Amino acid sequence: MRIKKLIENECSNNQLDICIAEQSRPSWERTFRNSVSKLKGRAEKTPPTIILNKHPNRTDTYNTFIRGRVTDNEGVMTVMVNGRKAGVKADGTFAARVKLGFGVNKISVQAEDVNGNIAEKKFTIIREEFIPEQTLADVDMPPKTRMNNPNGVAVVIGVENYQYVSDATYAYNDAEVFREYLADTLGYKKSKIKIVTNSKATLAELNKLLGPNGWIARNVKAKTSDVVVYFSGHGIPDAKTKKTGLLPFDVDPNYSVGMTLRDLYATLGTLNAKSVTVFLDTCFSGQGREKQSLLADARGIMVVPLERNIPKPMTVLSAATAGQISGPLKDKEHGLFTYYVLKGLGGAADSNKDKQLTVSELGSYVQSNVKEQAAAKGWNQTPELQGASERVLVRF
Repeated sequence: MRIKKLIENECSNNQLDICIAEQSRPSWERTFRNSVSKLKGRAEKTPPTIILNKHPNRTDTYNTFIRGRVTDNEGVMTVMVNGRKAGVKADGTFAARVKLGFGVNKISVQAEDVNGNIAEKKFTIIREEFIPEQTLADVDMPPKTRMNNPNGVAVVIGVENYQYVSDATYAYNDAEVFREYLADTLGYKKSKIKIVTNSKATLAELNKLLGPNGWIARNVKAKTSDVVVYFSGHGIPDAKTKKTGLLPFDVDPNYSVGMTLRDLYATLGTLNAKSVTVFLDTCFSGQGREKQSLLADARGIMVVPLERNIPKPMTVLSAATAGQISGPLKDKEHGLFTYYVLKGLGGAADSNKDKQLTVSELGSYVQSNVKEQAAAKGWNQTPELQGASERVLVRF
């Protein structure tokens, strides 16, 4: 009777039976149920979790991508980067391109869930020049696929700002986004992707990465690794030697063609890799993307045949034929060639809709679209596909 009286003092009359039943439970069970109840009450107040991808603390580029993932048990409503909505996919991955002004740039990433709980991460990026407003293109967020290529190795090079010649417009954007496609769409491990841009893309660095005893040669597994090399920037011809080369940041094209295609292809041909795919968003006309001459003398446009010695099992997809320029797509802030490469890798080039993208399908898609768009904008540009073409690049 005494126990019942104590229980009655703690319970309202209309809940007496329920309360008596609850107080009759073993003490350990009551403690457990109370803990669960408290956790449930707190769950609605738990903010989202923000996981940021690696980003530069210092950069010599005029903009950068902020990428990461937001998770929340109740659901993510919005992700804001410096007060502007970021692109967010169903799995919580997000991306935003931000401009970087002179000096210290404060970056804020805020995520809000459906219950109004807000999480925020802040950091800074240092930049030394003013940057114009940037927008996110439709290809800047690569699709996730079921590809898994743990043995793949890749080198990505983007040189927009040069020491001796004019800029290669949007080459930095091209390289940054292509790297994300390698990881998310082609299934490469980020630790197996090396990227160098602008002032870091010196001739010495290119040789360290792509030379006979370079990083890529040391990381290839015989008959197992799929190798990708991507270059966006200026290409240079030499009328006397008939050589063509990829122009690094620190090379004067009036004295050198930089890294010759002949040497590059020869090195890649000795890797004993499962496959080698080279993407070249450059031209070898002696002109830049804005049709400006890169050379001091009056040679103008020099028609130098592209290197045709493609070792097996190599594939080369290049932005233009000899004598043509590789132009920009200003409304997308990418090179015209790279834009359609990215769009094709994202699935647009899968012409037979079999959820598999072959090199041949990608090449045909890029060739037809680039040629059409270039003609509409007033120049001739026809990409070329050389080498093995029936290999599957992506499975969706």
